[in-house]
Amino acid sequence: MKVKKTFFGNTCEVPRNIQKSFLLNDRYHSAKLTLDFLGNYMIDVPYGVTDATARRSVYYKSAINEVTRQMMNAYSSATDAFTMIASKCVKIESDVIYQKRLHSLCPETYSKRPCPEPQPTKALVEKELIQEADKKFYRLFSSNTSAKKKYISENLETMYQDRLRHWEEVVTYYDYVETILAAKKNKAYYEQFISTKTDLENRIYGPDEYVKQQITDTLQDKNIPFRSLPFELDYNQKDGLLNLVVDVPVDVPIPRETAQLYATGKISIKSKPGKDLKLEKTKFYLGLAFYLASKCFSLALNIKKVRVSLVELPAALGLLWIEFDRDILQQLILSGYIDLYASALSFNHYFDIDDVNGLRRIHIGQYNKEVDAIIKNAAQPLQKPVTPKRSDIIEISIDDAKLIAATIHDNGEIQTAIDESIRNLMSTVKVSRNYASMLEEIKSSGMQPSIEPDSTQEDGYSSSYGEIEYKEYMVTETIPESDAAFISKIKAFIQSVIDQEAPISRDLLNRRICAAMGISRVSARLNEKLVSILIDMKLLTTTDGKLFFWSNNTRPDNYKAYRKGGNRDALDIAPQEIANCMAYNIDCSGNTDKDFVIRDTANEFGFSRLGTNVVAAMENGILYGETHGILSVRGNGIYSNI
Repeated sequence: MKVKKTFFGNTCEVPRNIQKSFLLNDRYHSAKLTLDFLGNYMIDVPYGVTDATARRSVYYKSAINEVTRQMMNAYSSATDAFTMIASKCVKIESDVIYQKRLHSLCPETYSKRPCPEPQPTKALVEKELIQEADKKFYRLFSSNTSAKKKYISENLETMYQDRLRHWEEVVTYYDYVETILAAKKNKAYYEQFISTKTDLENRIYGPDEYVKQQITDTLQDKNIPFRSLPFELDYNQKDGLLNLVVDVPVDVPIPRETAQLYATGKISIKSKPGKDLKLEKTKFYLGLAFYLASKCFSLALNIKKVRVSLVELPAALGLLWIEFDRDILQQLILSGYIDLYASALSFNHYFDIDDVNGLRRIHIGQYNKEVDAIIKNAAQPLQKPVTPKRSDIIEISIDDAKLIAATIHDNGEIQTAIDESIRNLMSTVKVSRNYASMLEEIKSSGMQPSIEPDSTQEDGYSSSYGEIEYKEYMVTETIPESDAAFISKIKAFIQSVIDQEAPISRDLLNRRICAAMGISRVSARLNEKLVSILIDMKLLTTTDGKLFFWSNNTRPDNYKAYRKGGNRDALDIAPQEIANCMAYNIDCSGNTDKDFVIRDTANEFGFSRLGTNVVAAMENGILYGETHGILSVRGNGIYSNI
């Protein structure tokens, strides 16, 4: 079956301006503050009031904060609609549940109800005759008991037979009605059974007409940030294979500007660097392929492979081709974390990503030849299957190794292996096989780096960059490990510490736990127990050199504060805080010399000497700031982007 149709989505545009009315100090007039998409603030005041008067209103600052926040969210949302589309992947269902439903399905049957009228008895009839003699013929039988008994005996059989005959007529009629009702009900039940069975079979086996109808039903897609997205679909039910070729425009309309805050609290609209735009386009192309693949797998459960091609029209240039496997993509979506580039490479694929220019365009003729060659090679069976010998050493990615190192307390061995791989320019790390089960447990638990934004919450601790006071958790609890309720109590304690001290490193959290348990250090046995507890709590974490825990009301990706004070080691300070501090100090001092910025930031956190750990922490902050657009590094200078 071949189909040519168009997905209809929504364009994501930044509003031209955002307005907010605010009261003036006289309480009888109001002014209107307008912020346009270029970052210009304008005030519309009533007759007889000056702009200066309006700016002196106590409500003016809150109005600025409101329109600024709305415009920044609008810019962020317009970009996220493209770059975060993979996070909206549809959950892929398994056919096991549907197969069980199909096998257990049977038509419902209507059971005829018995007649509710009880069968008459002679005793009941005799009782009625006695009542009749006592009430209706009282004068006749009140003084003549023998006449009364004779009256009852003479009429008992006749009256009983008469009652029995009427009861049989009622039962016959009731059964007739129930038979007609059962026929109608059973017919409706059977029709419902056939309809449900057909729906299940269509869902499981995906016939052409059913899949075609499903496509028609899903054409309206609000998650696609385009008015229209033409595509061609070729579906093979027998092989469970679906080919999707999507036409994307030459110039993807990702916003070219970004909104940031000045130190004054007002908005700054800046053009994105060309490299960032290329990176965002690459994220969109890869994310779109993942999202559309998940939509295709949801059409029918028999679809095992989906091949997605993105072609740039009208230039006839191929961008990327990925052959998605249902089971693998299902697990990726369930994990809640998709590394687009690494995950795409794990499937059969054809694309070329350049660090500077993003996805390389390929003429459609050469593109199709390369794709056909990959499909042909993948279809060829292995000539000599080889069963590898079991080894105690395995290879994992550097990111996975860093995740393990940040999670466990005694990580010297694996950290040494990571450093060696980086020095040798290797992409994998050789570790003991024992770490494989630990990595699987960490990933399946959801205790992975998570920066999923919560749209219902405000930014971090601060709506603008600046310092706040560090509030250290004072341990007053005593929780011995021998306590029968140790696990529940230690979970509550850990949550309390995180709620107050987040972002808090794993090492610093360990020190708080030791203080509560009355011990000096975390043993290897206790560390394993704590890892299991932390995994079970499903806490929000990031991995930046160390594992940091965050409270649920804080967004790691938009954390703008830095905290002074407290008894923290340099490596226990989150890179987000260090980057924020650097950017804020650079804006205040104007000095961008790297050595000065590092020393100034270290002094801000209370470190007078630049030891090894302090320098390493500052470098982590610079790397985080550069990666997330907070800082720019050019030569020996560090520049603020806030």
